[in-house]
Amino acid sequence: MSTQVRFLGCGDAVSSGGRFQACILVSGHILLDCGSSSITALKAAGVDPSAIELIFVSHLHGDHFAGIPSVVLDGQFAHRALPLTIVGPKDVERRVRDTMVDMYPGFATEPLRFPLNFIELTDGATRTVGGVAVTAWSVPHDPLSNPLALRLTLDAASVGYTGDTAWTPSLAEVANGADLFICEAQTLAPKARIHLSYDEVLSHRAELRAKRIVLTHMGPDVIAAEELAFERASDGLVIQIPRDPRSP
Repeated sequence: MSTQVRFLGCGDAVSSGGRFQACILVSGHILLDCGSSSITALKAAGVDPSAIELIFVSHLHGDHFAGIPSVVLDGQFAHRALPLTIVGPKDVERRVRDTMVDMYPGFATEPLRFPLNFIELTDGATRTVGGVAVTAWSVPHDPLSNPLALRLTLDAASVGYTGDTAWTPSLAEVANGADLFICEAQTLAPKARIHLSYDEVLSHRAELRAKRIVLTHMGPDVIAAEELAFERASDGLVIQIPRDPRSP
C-alpha cells in the first residue's frame, strides 16, 4: 500500500518565497499542521476541506494552527457532516476555540453542523487516532506554543516531523527509521535560537537515520541556495511512500 505526502504549504511564518504556511496533506484526508493560509492552499490544490478528517498540530503558532477556524467555517458553509478531529499539544482546544472567537465571533457561538473533536498529546506518549499512530516529543521552541515534534505511522508508512525547534537529541528518535523525515531549516547558518539551521541539520546527519529527509519552513537564504545536501520542499511537492522506483 502506498502513502502520499503532498506539501500544500511549506513556508515559514512570513511566507518567504511566496509560499503558503505549513500545510502538509497525508493520504488525502490528514493534515500535518494547518497554518493561517491553509484554506487557500487547499482550494488552490483542488482539495476539498470537508474531506479532511484529522489535523495534527505541532505547536500553537499561527503559521501552524491558525488555519483551523477557516476549515471549520468552510465546513459550515458546505454543510459538512464528516467529523473533524484536531490532535495537538496541551491547550489545543482552548487556543483553537479562542482563535475562532477572535476571527469570527458570531460564527464561533453557533452550533456546528458536524462533530469537532480535540485530542491532546503528551511528551513521549503514542496515541492511535483514526487509524494513525502518533508519537509526540516536546522540543525547544517558544514554550508558550507548547511545541512538539511528531511521528505518524499509517498504512505501514512512517513520517517524522520536527515542527519548529532548535536542535535537540530527540530529533534522532523522531527520524530513526522513518520513511520520510520532514525537517525545518529556517536559515543556512545558526541565527535563530529557537529554530534549526541547515548547517545544524547537516552536522547531525549521521544521527538522523531516516530513509528520506526533506527540508521545510525555509527562510530566503535556504530557498535561494544553489546546492544543498538535502532535498527542499516546495508548494506542490508530492512524495509517494514507498518511493516509486521510476522516480529520479
